[in-house]
Amino acid sequence: MQHVSARSAQHAFRGKVAGLAAASAGLLLAAVLSYLGLVRQLEDHEWIIHTHTVLEKLGEVRGNVTEVEAGERGYLLTGDDVYIAPYDRGARELRRNLNELRQLVGDDAKQQRALERLEPLVAAKLAFLAERIRIRRQQGLGAAAAAVREGFGKQLMEQINVLLAGMKQEEDRLLLQRSRDLQSSATKSKWTVGLLGGMGFFFILTAGLIIQKEIRKRARVEEQFRSLLEFAPDCMVIVNQKGQIGLVNSQTEKVFGYSRRELLQQNVEILIPQRFHPQHPGHRTQFFTDPKVRPMGAGLELFALRKDGTEFPVEISLAPLETAEGRLVSCAIRDVTARKQTEEALRRQAQEVERQRGELARSNVELTAANKEIESFSYSVSHDLRAPLRSIDGFSVALLEDCADKLDANGKEYLYRMRAATQRMGVLIDDLLDLARVTRVEMRHERVDLSTMAKSIITELASAHPERNAKIQIEQSLETTGDSHLLRIVLENLLGNAWKFTSKRQTPRIEFGKTACNGTSAYFVRDDGAGFDSAYASRLFGAFQRLHDQSEFPGTGIGLATVQRIVHRHGGRIWAEGTVDRGATFYFTLAEASR
Repeated sequence: MQHVSARSAQHAFRGKVAGLAAASAGLLLAAVLSYLGLVRQLEDHEWIIHTHTVLEKLGEVRGNVTEVEAGERGYLLTGDDVYIAPYDRGARELRRNLNELRQLVGDDAKQQRALERLEPLVAAKLAFLAERIRIRRQQGLGAAAAAVREGFGKQLMEQINVLLAGMKQEEDRLLLQRSRDLQSSATKSKWTVGLLGGMGFFFILTAGLIIQKEIRKRARVEEQFRSLLEFAPDCMVIVNQKGQIGLVNSQTEKVFGYSRRELLQQNVEILIPQRFHPQHPGHRTQFFTDPKVRPMGAGLELFALRKDGTEFPVEISLAPLETAEGRLVSCAIRDVTARKQTEEALRRQAQEVERQRGELARSNVELTAANKEIESFSYSVSHDLRAPLRSIDGFSVALLEDCADKLDANGKEYLYRMRAATQRMGVLIDDLLDLARVTRVEMRHERVDLSTMAKSIITELASAHPERNAKIQIEQSLETTGDSHLLRIVLENLLGNAWKFTSKRQTPRIEFGKTACNGTSAYFVRDDGAGFDSAYASRLFGAFQRLHDQSEFPGTGIGLATVQRIVHRHGGRIWAEGTVDRGATFYFTLAEASR
């Protein structure tokens, strides 16, 4: 009996040991499972945060592209360099965000491939925008508008948007998958904790210590999540299914004007204008029924309401959050007031530019018609005056030759003066015909050696006036593209004027060269002759406008008007600087020289 009792006790002891061992093993297994589940939750939280970061970075890339394009469009429409600053800033931020995005998706081969397709498109887009800015700066609004109408930039933007949308869709899928993984790991943790509660006091105490440790870890994760929320650049509002606000960040306080205490546990409608209150609960219910990351009110104008009652335009992104307290929704609210104001300003400027363009087109048509009528009239009148002038001059010569013995000195003087007047009138008519021709003749584009042309003209002037002792300086190798005949008329007039207005100098100086004026290359003819009063500089290029007396310096007042028309036909401009008795300098630009 004692042997049986000892054997039974031994079996019981062994059973208790086995049970204790089994319980210990079960406790250890449960503890291990609990720990692994909580670690998985931490990892899932980190991946969710990582996914939100990628989504935010994709949004910043899209915003950078929009900002760059807005700055470029503003500059194209206005030509104002103030729009270059947002363009440059957006380009820098875009490159930086693409680099950060590459680091964020380094573990995702699919996203890496998408990014490898995106980066060349973005580079092409930036290059295209830069080219359009260069065209606008150098060739003007018309050329830039032609580049815009080609549609290449729009194609690039569509491809960029497609790639960004695809990457965002992939991240949304990952976010939903990771949220589900987080929910699953949380459920498993609850079952493990329940299993631990069914064991002995010793095991309960041990499990409690483990749980307490994991709770602290979870608290740190939640604190990290709150920190991420707190320092987000957008207003972040966490709402439950009843529409009650459970969490806000400091940006929400700053933008809406409420303190955190005033917002917590309040209905989210406190942040929405009154006119949207009736339909908002239905929208919230619909989102909780089909929760997924998406923009709110896509394609609609959304507004938020501040504490002081003022409204402002916003963009809102919604994302579901699965927590132990139930499903919540995270609302990222962005104030787009500045962007809307910029868009409105650009729209008004575009309308104003279009209106001015229409008025300018009408004015150009009217001006062109008027100029053609004036040129036709000038040509006709000048041509018709030749015959009577030739008759007057011919009869004057006949009278002087055939009736010289019948005329006294006064009569002969009158005839000489009559001949001189008709000859001056003939020169004036020739100049008027030249002025009409330079706007009617067809332009020829060829390489022109201006230095050689200037030397030839100076040689002709010196041959006609060998008594002059002028010092001539002509810059070598000045070449351009234009009509050689018309450009010779320009140099003949400018060098001829310099030669004429230095005639009273003992040793005059005449110079022809090229210089830089406000970033543009300009040719110049400079002399140290009679000069002119700069107050009358605007009259120099008008027909029949003379600043010197005919008896002092002969001329018709047509030459500089002809020069101005030729320069304008070559896409340039002409201006003059001078001082009385200290000489003058005439500057002119040509389209080829400007480039």
